[in-house]
Amino acid sequence: MFTNCLNNFLNLTISLTASFSILAKSRQVKHQLLMHFGKRLRERREGKQLFQRQMAASLEIDTPMFSKIERGERKAKMEQVRQLAELLEADRKPLFTLGFADQIIDLVSINEFTLDVVRLAKTHLT
Repeated sequence: MFTNCLNNFLNLTISLTASFSILAKSRQVKHQLLMHFGKRLRERREGKQLFQRQMAASLEIDTPMFSKIERGERKAKMEQVRQLAELLEADRKPLFTLGFADQIIDLVSINEFTLDVVRLAKTHLT
């Protein structure tokens, strides 16, 4: 009886440790994606010789908020990403890809069945 309980406890601990490891890794990847998105945004803005305050005004947000998006501290909304692509005359695909990859990471990080769900969805989308 005690051995069974101990085994169950150890298996649960291993599962929880793996889950926390996946969540920690997904947070790190999400942060890197936000940083990369912001870097690309800043490079494009500077290439167009635009100021943060001009971009912020076009998005109807304040300059510190726009600055946070560029530094990877804040996520841009889907509509803002669309507007940014237009303002910067940039291809929308790379901006949307970088801007929303974190949502897929959130989905995949939920539990051990999520990858199967994503595979099933892929078969219906392709």
